Amino acid sequence: MSNVNTRDEIINTAQRLFYTVGYDKTSIQMIINDIDIAKGTFYHHFKSKSELMLEIVRLTTETTVEQLRELTNSSISPIKKMNAIFNASAKYKAANLDSIKAIMFAMYNESNLILRENIKRLTLESTTPLINSIIQEGMNTGDFKCKHSNVGEIIWVIGMALSDKMCFAIMNPNNNTSNDSFIEKTVDDLNMYTYTIETILEIDHGRLNLYDDNLVRKILKDLS
Repeated sequence: MSNVNTRDEIINTAQRLFYTVGYDKTSIQMIINDIDIAKGTFYHHFKSKSELMLEIVRLTTETTVEQLRELTNSSISPIKKMNAIFNASAKYKAANLDSIKAIMFAMYNESNLILRENIKRLTLESTTPLINSIIQEGMNTGDFKCKHSNVGEIIWVIGMALSDKMCFAIMNPNNNTSNDSFIEKTVDDLNMYTYTIETILEIDHGRLNLYDDNLVRKILKDLS
């Protein structure tokens, strides 16, 4: 098995085990046993399980960003592009709930703080240029009245804070996050997030339609 194929095999096996067994319940030894390699071979490619998980997230994010970039290169208006990338991201989550659950439970386990911060940093670095390019285009066309095109990171950071709030609630065994009150509160939070983005971009409220409320409800039901 070539060096490249061994690395890919480790990633694919870990991804399957993380998604089926769970990140915290999957040991490096389980991965090694599954593909029958030496421990030294694993550590030649990855220093730790968290580094391996981060690489899986990086590859997933890279694929998602490439798909979203196709939307930003289309001829639709900047406002429609903003709507499209947020809706496409939600649809991706709905279609890949196993991977989303695995990443969420890995990130928000209290013992995985460093992994969580590394994943958030990776996500910011990968996606901020994409949204900034849409904002710059919107400023050029006059759709957005804001004065700075580099507010994309602020938009994502606010979104991550909402995501943290939701995921910590889902991870807390004392919470019943499948009930309607939690779900409707989260839908309201996302609507306020949309309102906040409209304010940041200085566009009329109601112009953005970033989330399908029913799809959000379905995702939350399935995650809880």
